[in-house]
Amino acid sequence: MGSIFKGLLAAVLVSTSATSFDPGGLEYKSEQFTLTINSDGSGELTVLYKDFGSKEDLRRVRKKELSYLKDSVMSNKLVAEASEDGVDIVDRRLDFDNYAIGAFVRAKSQAYGRLFTVFQHYVLEIEDMIYITPLNGVVGQASLSEGGKIVIRNNKYAFAWPTNTTNIQFTATYKIKGFSFRSENQ
Repeated sequence: MGSIFKGLLAAVLVSTSATSFDPGGLEYKSEQFTLTINSDGSGELTVLYKDFGSKEDLRRVRKKELSYLKDSVMSNKLVAEASEDGVDIVDRRLDFDNYAIGAFVRAKSQAYGRLFTVFQHYVLEIEDMIYITPLNGVVGQASLSEGGKIVIRNNKYAFAWPTNTTNIQFTATYKIKGFSFRSENQ
C-alpha cells in the first residue's frame, strides 16, 4: 500500500487517502510509546500522544487541521486500510482535556515490523541493536525502559535496545514550535 501517513499525524490517522488539504502543520509535544514483541514475532504497539497543536499562523487553517484530526481518528475506512497492511487497529481515541488534545492508539500485527509500515513517523532498524527513531521534531527529553539508551543515528536522536528485548518503552518530549488548539479565539 505504500505510504500510509502524512506528516506527524501518522499514528492517529492511518490514512492513504488523497486529499486536497495537507495537515502537515499538526504536531504533538510528547508521547508514551510501548512496543511488546512476542516470541513468535508478533507484536503490539500502544502510543499515547499528548498536546496536539498546529504550527500554522492562520486561525482558519488551525481550525481546519483540528477538524481533519477529529474526522480521521474516527474513520473506519482508514482502519480497514491499515488492516490491508497486516496491522489491526485495536483501539483509538481522541481526548480533550482542559482544552488540550491528546490521542491514544493501540495496534497489533502478526509481524511486529509491519507496525512501522503504518506508524511511519518512527523508523525501526534492527542491526546490532533494535533502533527506533522518532521523527516528531528534536527529542527534548526522554526516559527509556530497561536496557535502552539514547544514541545519535543518521543525525537524529534514536533509542536503542539489545536485540533480545521484548518490552520496549519510552516517554519523550519534543522541541517543536507550534500553536496549540487550546482556544478557538487564537
